[in-house]
Amino acid sequence: MSAVQSISEHLKSLPGFSSTTPRTVTCQTEGLEVEAEVLAVDSLSCSLHELRLGAAALRSAPFGSLQSWGQNLCQKVTYLLEQLVPVELDAQSESILIRSKQPSSQATGRLFYEVLLQNPGYLQIRRFLAVPQQPRQQVPMHMTLEVLDRLVHDIAAALP
Repeated sequence: MSAVQSISEHLKSLPGFSSTTPRTVTCQTEGLEVEAEVLAVDSLSCSLHELRLGAAALRSAPFGSLQSWGQNLCQKVTYLLEQLVPVELDAQSESILIRSKQPSSQATGRLFYEVLLQNPGYLQIRRFLAVPQQPRQQVPMHMTLEVLDRLVHDIAAALP
């Protein structure tokens, strides 16, 4: 069973789950560890606080491999609410920050995704709301279970 199938099966076992405190669902297969902090699940969709992945293949890889992962990821993941682009590469701390190229404008502020890639082979995806003159705040990511499956699959497929 792949990590994609595992995360999907775990979430399907939580129908009707809803909480203000995230519940961590973890799957580890094929050198990939997936952790989803789940806020709600129904038969078609989920609400996530954050999604994390660890890739064993990049545990001792050079920073260039992390850069390749980030570039591949931005090219593959084109179906989220906003396009993702690298905004900061820090070779010293071996981390890459990827954000929404054009945040979504809402009446309450601007929404955007933030992806952090760090060595050794770690990825974290979160969503934020930015309101002028206020600190940004993390908000839930809402997606169908099908989009979540595709996202986890594409993150894994983007590995160099």
